[in-house]
Amino acid sequence: MIGAFCKRMNFPLKATEDIVNAYEKITKQPDCTALLLSAAKGFVEGESEDYRAALNELSQKLNISIYTVNIVLVIYSMENYTRQMYKEKGYDENLYNDTMLDTVYKLDECKRLYGVWGVFTMEWYRLFCKCRVFTLGRLQYEPIEAPTDYKDIVKKGDRIINCHIPGGGKLLDDDVTKSLQLAKKFFNMEPLILTCHSWLLYPPYEEMYGSNMRKFYERWDVVRLDESDEDFWRIFYKEKLEDLCEDDIKTSLQRKMLDFIKNGGKMGAGLAYMILY
Repeated sequence: MIGAFCKRMNFPLKATEDIVNAYEKITKQPDCTALLLSAAKGFVEGESEDYRAALNELSQKLNISIYTVNIVLVIYSMENYTRQMYKEKGYDENLYNDTMLDTVYKLDECKRLYGVWGVFTMEWYRLFCKCRVFTLGRLQYEPIEAPTDYKDIVKKGDRIINCHIPGGGKLLDDDVTKSLQLAKKFFNMEPLILTCHSWLLYPPYEEMYGSNMRKFYERWDVVRLDESDEDFWRIFYKEKLEDLCEDDIKTSLQRKMLDFIKNGGKMGAGLAYMILY
């Protein structure tokens, strides 16, 4: 089951081997299997962080990286709980597989950041396992309560859609348009009210963007700026500036960002809204 998921998502061969080996190591021991089952149930059905204790115990007892144990839990939960939720809600298999492809991107991020095949964004995947995030084309969507008022259209607490930008390639404008059209049809909202909180929507960065990223930025009405370096790792795949070396700079955007920071620029993110009629 774990191996079939990895192959279906087209994980790198070594990642598949490490994850399958970890799962087999866990399930060879009844007490470890019980810990995994208990953690999965709490992860999907509960809201507390108690499941983490079981994962830490598995990691320490079996000498497996916590990040690899994490992804074993995520895959197990998706395949044993979330897949059934999709069926019960009438969603097709393609939507499930498209949505779960996010694991490929987070797997890569974990490897680049920590040198281990796994995941570290567990609360993010809790949303997936609870059937709260959907991938529709290039973008991901999550029904939430509006974080703020917006003009005379949205009141804080209104039910709207949170837009997420996954990794996995360029943010082509045509792909964004198609994704938004899919979202409008999927959620059947008139108008479709979207919000997004991302470093891509931080105005000081706009001049660094190429045409596609600039077009994405221009679709949104930014209403709040949050200065923070918490997204540093998303751009450089390092936790802090001191960890960077010249060989880590692979793209022109990274070079522009690094020059921006060294010249006193403040990192941050923007909260924005989009209304589609």
